[in-house]
Amino acid sequence: MVTLGTDENGKRIRKSVYGKTKSEVTMKMLAVKADNPTIGCSAIKNETFRTLMQEWLMTFKRPSVSPRTFERCLSNARNTLYPVFGDMKIDEITAPMLQRLFNKMISDGYALATVKKSKFLLGQFFEYCVDNDFLKTNPVAKTRLASRERKVQTTEEYKAIPPELRKDFVKALDTSPILKPICYTSLFAGLRIGEVLALRWRDVDFTEKTIWVDNAVTVIPHYDDAWRVSDYETVISDTKTAASVRSVPMSQILIDCL
Repeated sequence: MVTLGTDENGKRIRKSVYGKTKSEVTMKMLAVKADNPTIGCSAIKNETFRTLMQEWLMTFKRPSVSPRTFERCLSNARNTLYPVFGDMKIDEITAPMLQRLFNKMISDGYALATVKKSKFLLGQFFEYCVDNDFLKTNPVAKTRLASRERKVQTTEEYKAIPPELRKDFVKALDTSPILKPICYTSLFAGLRIGEVLALRWRDVDFTEKTIWVDNAVTVIPHYDDAWRVSDYETVISDTKTAASVRSVPMSQILIDCL
């Protein structure tokens, strides 16, 4: 039951919301609230963090990001946030609780960038709650993280091919006519693997010695009724960001390979 306000006689105006599942009812209540921003909706406040966060992700977050980003947001919520706050009411979650979660993630070895993504996701969700009068303040606003991470890469953690192995790697590619142009384009043009796999011959200009990059191969997840990943679809889409659209110069070694 959603209270829409009062009539001229001071009597409450209410709207009944129905659904097959509790999750469906919550989504419909959120829709009513979005269409009537001045109304009260105490029933929504009594829902758990997990229920409200999940509905916010599906209704508001999903249309605004790429499918892969949305998949990571879902994974973040399910694996990191729900185990800690899932069964709590949103007004029970405080800034100290959130700060302890962020501190624990850092101490458990999570990269600072990963922790910041969790904080950003929570910040967006709680800001939505504030905007819709579910909460008075955003608890994430009072938490703090380091501005940057200071970390010295060890030999084991360094991802680039060690100099002593590069010649052997390039030599080994001579035995594979399929892998050689793929790896050479990645190595000598600095392209991501998804960008390499999306290239067409029309993107390669041997006269100007450039490669035009404006697409990338990506994997789009599909979900079942419980919003679990059921399968993946490989597609060619726009690059990750607008800044990724670019013209890349080709070295002579890459031209000879192609």
